[in-house]
Amino acid sequence: LLHKDCLAPGVGTSLLETLDENAHKHAFGVSEDLKHALRKAIELLGDEAAVQLRQKAADAKKGFFSGKDQLDPADLSLECLRMVYRLLFMFYIEARPELGYVPIAKSEVYLKGYSLESLRELELQPLTSPQARDGFFFDATLRRLFRLVAQGYGLEATTQQLSGSLAGAKDTFALAPLDSRLFDDATLPMLSRVRFPNHVWQKIICLMSLSRGQGRGRRSGRVSYQLLSINQLGAVYEALLSYRGFFAAEDLYEVKPASKKGRAVAADDEGDEDEPEGDEDLDEEDAPSTRRGRAGQNGDADKLENAWFVPAGRLQEFKEEERVYDIDENGHRKLRKHEKGRFIYRLAGRDRQKSASYYTPQVLTRCLVKYALKELLNSERVRKADDILTLTVCEPAMGSAAFLNEAVNQLADAYLERKQQELGRRVPHEDYAQELQKVRMVLADRNVFGVDLNPVAVELVEVSIWLNAIYGETDGDGRPLPARVPWFGYQLFAGNSLIGARRQVYPATSLTRGAKPAWHEEPPRRVTAADPRRPDEIWHFLLPDPGMAAYADKEAKKLYPTHFARLKAWRRAFKAPLAAHEIARLQQLSARAEELWEEHTRALARDRGRTEDGLDVWPHARKAQGEVHPVLSRAQKEAVRRQGLMNEDGDLATPFRRLKLVMDYWCALWFWPIAASAELPSREAWWLEVGAILEGNIV
Repeated sequence: LLHKDCLAPGVGTSLLETLDENAHKHAFGVSEDLKHALRKAIELLGDEAAVQLRQKAADAKKGFFSGKDQLDPADLSLECLRMVYRLLFMFYIEARPELGYVPIAKSEVYLKGYSLESLRELELQPLTSPQARDGFFFDATLRRLFRLVAQGYGLEATTQQLSGSLAGAKDTFALAPLDSRLFDDATLPMLSRVRFPNHVWQKIICLMSLSRGQGRGRRSGRVSYQLLSINQLGAVYEALLSYRGFFAAEDLYEVKPASKKGRAVAADDEGDEDEPEGDEDLDEEDAPSTRRGRAGQNGDADKLENAWFVPAGRLQEFKEEERVYDIDENGHRKLRKHEKGRFIYRLAGRDRQKSASYYTPQVLTRCLVKYALKELLNSERVRKADDILTLTVCEPAMGSAAFLNEAVNQLADAYLERKQQELGRRVPHEDYAQELQKVRMVLADRNVFGVDLNPVAVELVEVSIWLNAIYGETDGDGRPLPARVPWFGYQLFAGNSLIGARRQVYPATSLTRGAKPAWHEEPPRRVTAADPRRPDEIWHFLLPDPGMAAYADKEAKKLYPTHFARLKAWRRAFKAPLAAHEIARLQQLSARAEELWEEHTRALARDRGRTEDGLDVWPHARKAQGEVHPVLSRAQKEAVRRQGLMNEDGDLATPFRRLKLVMDYWCALWFWPIAASAELPSREAWWLEVGAILEGNIV
């Protein structure tokens, strides 16, 4: 490694660069394998859970396929996804003992008795007897590990909470509790009622622990989670954001678009995908030619791609090359069949296009964030290192937090670099990694904001940022302190960042008859702290617009001629110029909305202050004598959120809920259903209801 020919060869690249490049290629290949592994793992968990829950329902004489007792495949999919997230979290944390969270490098007891790594040693152990196959050793070990992580061990407050099985191992290791939604069993109501047999867990651990090793020249190998970055893990589970689970209502067969050359495409264990209805048009663009070509050459129809399912009665409608086959253990081809009641977790039709769940490569996120921050970090706003800790980062389409994590990482690096320069001293080398994690934790906990249309993505982002910022600390006696986990109750939301109302206003002069331009012919003015709303200006979400309920589809017009005529008449009356008394009334409502906004801002600042943990970063300012930063549990923070900003008490109309309802009402007028045209409110009725919401005592 240190020879001249390796470090500085006469020709070609150095050995170190070659090794580094190959490591990145290997990590990318492993992340591609993990996408297949996670999809299959979720399907295995869901299928086994469905079988057991079906039996429990039958024993209790409850309906499984219909009625109020039927399983919701979407809820089951989400719970299985959370369970897989737990495994990913533990694989990653145990592969990085330098983060100091799990004692895998310090305690033989934890390593051999409780860790996920101990189960990896059994991943290829043959399960030869029925007891070994159908027993629950894996299940008991994993659930005990998850309980350890959630409750901690070796700390006075938590030792008594765990089962007596740990009593003999007392003081042999300590693990700080991780107060997170991910490890809260309350988020797994269905899976908490299921015990998975050894053969299911072993197969799942094999899938997530070993690379597939398929294809020419590839061999199976152990996945090293230490080589995988947060971004690569993000690519793994963002790939599944568009997938959904469903139960086969009858025996289903899988079909696919024929290749352009009409070749039959054999498929092994990994195949095509799509939605269960099976009556989508099988056009060519649904299965890219590159995928079809590769499937034809490798005999592998990729299960990460779209799939279509048809009942047995329709199978004869499809040509031989349009049917999907599997290869059994004897090498024979057989039709891919999904039996009635089977849980299937696949990519549904157009969901990937509709949700835009495409992962941004790390090289691109790094470049974009670098140049986005370059001007900002050299501007007047960032004069000192501490100014970096006041910057906020907002991602309007989070996905798996690739951009958020990259921004947090680069800002943390910039802070420590500048702080060391300002103080003229360096962070000790052995402490640098942890000090960097502390800065990441502060930035993640206080400065990161994001929105995503997919609620699953919001949970995914939480896990991704935890992994990026987590670290372990000990007290003066060497015992671990409770692990700090960023809490995003006021920062990450499921919602639509493209559609909604804004803090923008129109002048009253643009609302009168003959105004040129009229208010709806020009963009509104943005209100800022430096340029607040003026008394005569009106919030844009209190005004009508010609684009409301304006549908141009000719086929829909043929189907609903009466409704279209009613919508046209309604728009004409709704957008008419305003009279002087109407403008005056809207100015009153605008003033009231502004008051509510200010009340909401104060309440948000108050509640955020109550729920923020006392975190500090290098060089760690000394606390005053007796100064204590209380650390609230996640449950306490959630209670503050529920009682304050997100209060759903019908008798308490908070400023946030009043403003949100008014803005939602305005948005609803744009998307009003065509067939409900008779229910559209008149302009006067709309303003009357808005006034009642903003000013009245409304339950």
